[in-house]
Amino acid sequence: MASHAEDVLLAKDPWFRGMELGSGPDGAVFVLDWSDAGECHEHTGVHRTSGRIFKVRKTDQT
Repeated sequence: MASHAEDVLLAKDPWFRGMELGSGPDGAVFVLDWSDAGECHEHTGVHRTSGRIFKVRKTDQT
């Protein structure tokens, strides 16, 4: 049974575009983000250097 819980990840960047999720060997989640502020207006091709990878993991609350 699923239920809605508290958000675990919020992006302050309005250009954040989480494209894919993957899991690592330690149980962390990797989020691939394609951040290209001029994406719709650029005429010079694909910008392959504007992406980011975030690692999301649980931390101890001690």
